[in-house]
Amino acid sequence: MSSALANQLADMFEQSVQAVIGSAEAIPEENRYKQLKEGKAHPLWLTGHIANTNSLIIARWCCDGTPTMPKEFIKKFAPDFGGGETPSPDAANYPTWDETVGIFRQTGATCVEGIRNLTDEELAGPLRGGCPEPMQERFGSVAKTIGSMIMHSDYHRGQMNLINAL
Repeated sequence: MSSALANQLADMFEQSVQAVIGSAEAIPEENRYKQLKEGKAHPLWLTGHIANTNSLIIARWCCDGTPTMPKEFIKKFAPDFGGGETPSPDAANYPTWDETVGIFRQTGATCVEGIRNLTDEELAGPLRGGCPEPMQERFGSVAKTIGSMIMHSDYHRGQMNLINAL
């Protein structure tokens, strides 16, 4: 039997995924690598970053599943404070736009499915999937973490929209 809370969180997460996809689809080719300042994020990086974060935190740590981000792209989309590479406007440093958006879509679908399968006990419990103790302390329960990741995605979607508008 499905958990009402799991379904509600999955619906909210799915809405957030669709909003990011809508923003990504609205970004013209000339703005995909646009940075407001050297070394700062651009729309392609933000799209990959959200996918990378959801792959680790939602798919693996919340849902105890397999991460969806290809290993060769993890450092490209991790923040510099997390051992990632500094964002670059050079398209050759990244997968293509279509590939990045495709990874984002796949990750979103995997996470939505995983969230829907969580029990109330799992939602109230700690992060799993090999999550380090300091990250468990930072994020809290699985349900709280899913809520935080929805806000994380929406925050970065706002950045994408702002970069595109300027």
